[in-house]
Amino acid sequence: IERTTDELRTNNNAPQHTRLPMQERLIDCRGISCPMPIVEVTKAARTLVGGDRIVVLASDLAFPLDIEAWIRRTGHKLESLESGETIRAVIEIRADQLAP
Repeated sequence: IERTTDELRTNNNAPQHTRLPMQERLIDCRGISCPMPIVEVTKAARTLVGGDRIVVLASDLAFPLDIEAWIRRTGHKLESLESGETIRAVIEIRADQLAP
């Protein structure tokens, strides 16, 4: 999803910006072993804002445990975690957990 900015004008003609649409970042970590999937998630999280999502595809069998530990440590929200041949995790970035 691309970010766009809508500008509104008030009665005094000063610009007011609406919330940018949510961004969803896909990270394909299939074929990559621990700790690299978590390293990639961490790098992506640092570039996003509250409400944005990261979708991670992974094949490392340790990834579900790793991502759950990362969620506990960072305070972001794990929206879903699906296991199978490909592991799929959806993470919501929490604004109150972002570094200043």
